Amino acid sequence: MKWIVGTLILLLIGFVLQLSLLVYSMYVLGGILFVTRTLSAIWIKGLQCSRQIHQTEAEIGDIVKISVKLKNIHPFNIPWVLFEEEGPKDDLICTPVKLQLKGPRLGIERFKSGAIKFWTYEATMKARGYYVFGPAQVETGDVFGLHRKHRTFGKRDGVLVLPKVLPILRNQWASNRALGETRITHRLFEDPARFSGIRPYQAGDPLNRIHWRATARAGELQTRMFDPSCIQGATLVVDFHASSFGGGKDHGEAELLVTTTASLAHAFDEAGEQIGLVALAGNKAERIQQEDREALKRLYRPWFSSQPREKRQLEQSIIVPTRKGGGQLQVIKEALAKMEFAGDAMFDEWIIEYKNWLPRDASVIVLAHELTSALIQGIVTLKASGYRVSMVQVNWQSELKPDWAAPSEERAELAATGVPCFHVRQEEDIAWLGSDLLI
Repeated sequence: MKWIVGTLILLLIGFVLQLSLLVYSMYVLGGILFVTRTLSAIWIKGLQCSRQIHQTEAEIGDIVKISVKLKNIHPFNIPWVLFEEEGPKDDLICTPVKLQLKGPRLGIERFKSGAIKFWTYEATMKARGYYVFGPAQVETGDVFGLHRKHRTFGKRDGVLVLPKVLPILRNQWASNRALGETRITHRLFEDPARFSGIRPYQAGDPLNRIHWRATARAGELQTRMFDPSCIQGATLVVDFHASSFGGGKDHGEAELLVTTTASLAHAFDEAGEQIGLVALAGNKAERIQQEDREALKRLYRPWFSSQPREKRQLEQSIIVPTRKGGGQLQVIKEALAKMEFAGDAMFDEWIIEYKNWLPRDASVIVLAHELTSALIQGIVTLKASGYRVSMVQVNWQSELKPDWAAPSEERAELAATGVPCFHVRQEEDIAWLGSDLLI
């Protein structure tokens, strides 16, 4: 625009002062500006970009190849094209680093008609998560640099990196039936299909429980007895609130919490127990999809950017209903991979809203980083609602005090609820999770 304004001013000066050479030069410059502006617009519209990710689901430590193809579909030669592939910046600069990229993601090339150029780079996955690659930024213009056109190829592609799973060697949850042969400590109700014997009649026994044949033999009323149904499996309730992780900066401890959750889910699933997940956390994949939809609206409807945003509020929760088999473990691992820190939400208020997702026939295991007052109040709410609750604290700094030492105020408040608390300070502790060594 400044070139056009400058040309018009000089052209006006040439007419006023009758400088024919200047007027002629401005006509030539104006023609060049028109041609270069037109060609730049044609060139940028003639470019097509696509991305191929050779592996959309990976494990920690895998190397994923990403190829980006840029093609000139118009019958015009493009003198220069500047290309840059964006990446997950926050994951590249955080501590510890979650992602490492190797290979060219920036270049400048000359494109003939129908020419195709490839850029291939590698991403080394250092931690679980959902990583997005793109969009691609492309710029071109005339050889004089008078006009430049920029275009964003907005499509972004993601790679899901599943969390690490460690084997649990022992498990002694004070729940109803956990891993292996565990004594039943909570009787939910008697199962009429599980006859266990007879006993003398007691006042209040229903008539349909009376065993008439045994009554005839014994000469007094006898009542049938049944084994109780027991609670099986667990629902993992995870507090992934940003404020409990130093405002979202303690990535190492956050990943340890996710690894602990995935390992517990694997242990229950391997034992044939039902398992579920209810997490106070954001869904990164859903957030990225919403951002892309908003970007497309602004791209195809320019007036949208000036209108008040009607951005849908994202749910601060991730839920995998409690059940057994059917690829349940894979679903939970994928949910944990997409998990990111929740925003403004309090655990005690959140658990009241979502506790209906917790089935009565499964234990509840709460996993958190810090014993906050909101967390303890939420546990008290679950306990008062009749759930069998256990607590796992994942914290490098948590201290194991001897029996004679006075516990902290939070620890004493949790102990008063009768909820057993277990500790994980490093990955080696996960293998012995639930044993007497870490109580």
